[in-house]
Amino acid sequence: MNNSLKIWFMYHKIESESYALQIRDFSDDVKKNLLSIVEEVDDEDWYDISKWDVFYRVEGLFGRLDFPSNANELNQYYRKLIDVQGVSKNQINKIFSSVYEKDIQFANELKKINESINTINSSLNKMNQAFKL
Repeated sequence: MNNSLKIWFMYHKIESESYALQIRDFSDDVKKNLLSIVEEVDDEDWYDISKWDVFYRVEGLFGRLDFPSNANELNQYYRKLIDVQGVSKNQINKIFSSVYEKDIQFANELKKINESINTINSSLNKMNQAFKL
């Protein structure tokens, strides 16, 4: 199973109420932060047992690897997921590129809907004016 699919499953497995209320932030600042976390994980010494992902995996098995309820713990949560899932800079860049593409597509669809609404509204105003005569 590829890492993107693992992340997708993990995303849908999380049941925390705090996660449901979290705003998904795909800003450049968040992207830079995630890329720096990937770099930090990649640059860690293998013999630093405090950073071994086996501890994070155990947390996950016992349901303790949960979305944090406050923003201060968010980076630590991201770090654990990045380490456990072996997320690369390329994957982060792909995720953000996909989001930006979807954002453009969604904006174009909303623009079309807005144009249709404006056309209908104009027609209704013309009919309204015709009945007022």
